[in-house]
Amino acid sequence: MQDVVKDEIMPPWPDRSAHLEALRLPASKVVEKLVEIVGRKLTACIGGGEIYGDAESRLRFAFQMVHTLSEHDSPAVVQAWLTG
Repeated sequence: MQDVVKDEIMPPWPDRSAHLEALRLPASKVVEKLVEIVGRKLTACIGGGEIYGDAESRLRFAFQMVHTLSEHDSPAVVQAWLTG
C-alpha cells in the first residue's frame, strides 16, 4: 500500500539519476564524461567551444541525455542518435 501512495505522489522518473548527476557535477567533469562517451568533436560541437553561460546548460542537458541513452546502448548508437 505504501508503494502505491509513493508512486501517486512521485511518479517513476527513469532518468532521475542522470538528471541529478548532470546538475551536481562540475562543468569540467560533465565535459570529461561527454568526451568519454561521444568524443571530443561532438562534445565541442554541443558546447560551441565555450564552457560558460548557455554552453554549460547545453552540455549539462546533453550529458543527461547521453547518460540515459548509454545505459541502454553503445557509445556508437548514442553518437548516431545525437547526430541524426
